[in-house]
Amino acid sequence: MPRPLSSSLTTGWKFILPAVWIVGFGSGVVASWLCALSGRGNEAVVAWMRWGLLAGWVAGSLGILWFSRRICHVSVSEDSLFASNFSRQIAVPLSAILQVSQTYTSRPQTITIYLDRKTVLGNKIVFIPHGFPHNLSKHPVTDQLLAIVERFHPAPPVCETIGTPWAENPGHTFHDDEPRA
Repeated sequence: MPRPLSSSLTTGWKFILPAVWIVGFGSGVVASWLCALSGRGNEAVVAWMRWGLLAGWVAGSLGILWFSRRICHVSVSEDSLFASNFSRQIAVPLSAILQVSQTYTSRPQTITIYLDRKTVLGNKIVFIPHGFPHNLSKHPVTDQLLAIVERFHPAPPVCETIGTPWAENPGHTFHDDEPRA
């Protein structure tokens, strides 16, 4: 049985927020252009403010659509990772996970899983983890995924010492006053 890693609010971030932003803020922009909004003394909204609202709405809409388009629902089983963008679903073996990264300061926090293969969802999967954000520390879901990566792709040795002075004497240091051979 797959265990969900994604937040239960994924649907809201993917579908509801973009719809509310585009329709809600867009209605205000249209009202400002149709002079339905007025300032003090029933003055019409000045032209520079209309253009600013339009630019803010377009930029905000593009940003929200970019963010929400990438978000997937993710779950994991003993041997597979399942990801869905709500129209397509994939299953990849856990050994296909190469790397995991997490955002720390953005809201909502996201986790990105990098795969060793191209799928119909791309070679990286972005999702919002369940639970509360962890401001300056790793999210527990990130730790779980990093443990999976370590299980299938153990880290290489940090430093090779073969053929160096440290091979015979790990405490060796170089000093300028030592005679050179």
